[in-house]
Amino acid sequence: MGKFLGGTGEVAVKDNQLTPFLDPARLRVTTLNVDTSTLNEGYRRAVRKLLRILSIMGLLFLMQDHQQSIGENLQTAARTGGGQAKQRLEVFGIFDGLIGVTKDGKPVPLFSGGIGRPPGSTVYGEGITAGEIDAYVSKHLERRAEFDRIDIIIECEDRDLIVVQYHERYMEQLKGAATLLRSAAEDVDGKSFADCLRVTADAFVAGD
Repeated sequence: MGKFLGGTGEVAVKDNQLTPFLDPARLRVTTLNVDTSTLNEGYRRAVRKLLRILSIMGLLFLMQDHQQSIGENLQTAARTGGGQAKQRLEVFGIFDGLIGVTKDGKPVPLFSGGIGRPPGSTVYGEGITAGEIDAYVSKHLERRAEFDRIDIIIECEDRDLIVVQYHERYMEQLKGAATLLRSAAEDVDGKSFADCLRVTADAFVAGD
């Protein structure tokens, strides 16, 4: 087994065994070639910025879904490492996690030392159960509205449950995406599209 780049575990599948997980025939990979020849230079700049935003959103998913940071470390390794690091990141992205699936449908751990997705996923932290949240809200009815929101993360602090707004927890990443949106709005000459980009940028940092 090779040491996993990033220092959070070891590769459970050897590098030379990753290729079958990337077989285009098996994955039915479709390549979309977007024709931008009809766009002016401003819109082309905007498209490049929107693609960078997609990368930020992808990183946010990794940060939430795999709290042990394996996904983040894979992205860093792919930027600084060679082809094998990029291949591991690609396999990770295809299966959205630590478990791959062989041709005969058998699940195979791609990385050892990682933890599975917690029951609360991105909604409530490790060590908290849905039953505990329900019991807490039943005793604190004045806070029910807080816990009923869909844009929150529930955590335990000093033996009390607290609510953290999604946009507050991930403000650094959302601010970066908002900056790109506002910049893209300056690139395009369509007012309605530019307005839409600016409204979305404001929503990212305001939590709307």
